[in-house]
Amino acid sequence: MWQILGVWFICAKILSMRVAFLKVGEYEGTLRHFKAFAGRFREKGAEVLELDIGQGDLNERVKELMDFGPMFCVDLNANGVITVSQEDKRLALSDAMGFVHVSIFADEPLFNFAPLLDMRNANNFLPVVCDLKYADSLAYLGIKLSLLWTGYRPKPHCGASGRKLQAGIFGHFL
Repeated sequence: MWQILGVWFICAKILSMRVAFLKVGEYEGTLRHFKAFAGRFREKGAEVLELDIGQGDLNERVKELMDFGPMFCVDLNANGVITVSQEDKRLALSDAMGFVHVSIFADEPLFNFAPLLDMRNANNFLPVVCDLKYADSLAYLGIKLSLLWTGYRPKPHCGASGRKLQAGIFGHFL
């Protein structure tokens, strides 16, 4: 998990990356860690915009997002997915604006499937699942590519050194 984030943090430091965190309402329960995630990007030198798209007019929030010009937008459970109409087609805002939309699924994607139906053909949508069964749900909805974000434990907490673990990987992995 932290290895993937480490790459992001290096990019944030080198490229002065712009990251927008999209949310609806306040984070409660375990989702409050998402706020610390945004803080970590700030610490590493990234420009961070936390945008509550549930407050006020959505068009104003989209204009604010366009003015910020992010390289990445990050949300939880696809609650920040925005689509636009273009030539009688629904298109992901990330495809229209040219940024990567990263959606971290901490809950079952089928609970919030409506916005995901428009993301099936999106080129710049990267779902990150915390459980393999969520990847199956996304595949059922027609979203083929997803990253698995597993828990991370520092080496001193992994038990006896020299212990070999057997693992089976089914499907794509990074």
